[in-house]
Amino acid sequence: TNQTAVFREVIETEPDNNKQKSQTELTVVDKVNTSAVTSWKDQLLVFADETFEDIAVKMERWYNVHINIENPALKQERYTGKFVHNETFYEVLDAIAITTPIRYSVSENNITITTDEP
Repeated sequence: TNQTAVFREVIETEPDNNKQKSQTELTVVDKVNTSAVTSWKDQLLVFADETFEDIAVKMERWYNVHINIENPALKQERYTGKFVHNETFYEVLDAIAITTPIRYSVSENNITITTDEP
């Protein structure tokens, strides 16, 4: 109970002949917050002590955008929050900006995030 399994396809290219080999990996994670995992069905975007890098992946799927976080340290910042589906990615990023000095720029569906600090 309260576990999740993640399947991931790994594709490797053999250096000698450029052939690609595919392999599926399974990772089982114990003690997950099931409400955070299933929140999408309730039209909620939920972060529970997650890295900004993981949040960016969720936001990319949720809003159909591509997010580039330029500062490696920023990727490891952790956040908790809950947003309803009708909130825009601007509102989510503005909420994050309340606690972390970030700047972002948008070009079509590409979002670039940087920090205000050097």
